[in-house]
Amino acid sequence: MKEIYRKWGRAIRYERGRFVRTREAGEAFEEGMFFEARPSGIEAALPEIERGEVERVVREIESLVAPPLTIDRLIVTRGVARHECEGRQWEEETRRLHLAIASPWARAVVDRGDFDLRDLPAIVEALAGARSERPAVRMRLAGSVGAALLPLMAGRDVPGAVIRQVARGVDGKGLPVEECVIVRPPWPNWYRPSYRVRPVRLPLHLRIDPLEGHQSDGPVAVALAAHPEGATLRLLCTGPGGPFIATVTATRIESAKPSARWYPYSGGAFGAELTVSE
Repeated sequence: MKEIYRKWGRAIRYERGRFVRTREAGEAFEEGMFFEARPSGIEAALPEIERGEVERVVREIESLVAPPLTIDRLIVTRGVARHECEGRQWEEETRRLHLAIASPWARAVVDRGDFDLRDLPAIVEALAGARSERPAVRMRLAGSVGAALLPLMAGRDVPGAVIRQVARGVDGKGLPVEECVIVRPPWPNWYRPSYRVRPVRLPLHLRIDPLEGHQSDGPVAVALAAHPEGATLRLLCTGPGGPFIATVTATRIESAKPSARWYPYSGGAFGAELTVSE
């Protein structure tokens, strides 16, 4: 049976120093091993998105980053979309921020699913002062860094930690996202980042259950210093002696304090202050 998916979207995006307004209308056809995606040419009545909010975020970020720091990459997007799959219809609004800040010695990578910049000044300050690398076997992660780790730990045996998929909206096929503990594949729901690619089964909207345990009173990782590779994290940290860079391979989660803030890592994850160790 051929499955048909359609998407209509509008967005305002800032990238490479320019504001770009986009419209999208596409459709995808999937049957067995066959997959085809193409523009549909069919318009949908979607509201225009004003540029003001995106411009405000860009200007605020630019005002925070001063030499010797530079903005290596900045993408700010606000969009609205309508989806249709096998008779199911749904709409969504999105806000996305991707920011990479560089210094002569290090960098910080920031991904957000909202335009809340309250934690950015602390990241900028730490990056400006980070001029050394130190070893670490135990580390406390800020909520945004913990969110980046959860998709990497999903399906792995992590003693004491319970990572679950939260029932939140619908998936890439318009099916309800099911509440379940993430143990091992096959995952119950579908992730579709674009109509141009085939959807895949992936854990969505991950949240870790609270875990009382050893809470490190030492260094705190305030941001990623690079995109994660497996469970190995290169981190921008603050602690006694000033800011520094550390690399930690997280095999244990010793404590967890989840939050309600959502981050766009993989299929989505909620923030969590974690204490991790090798």
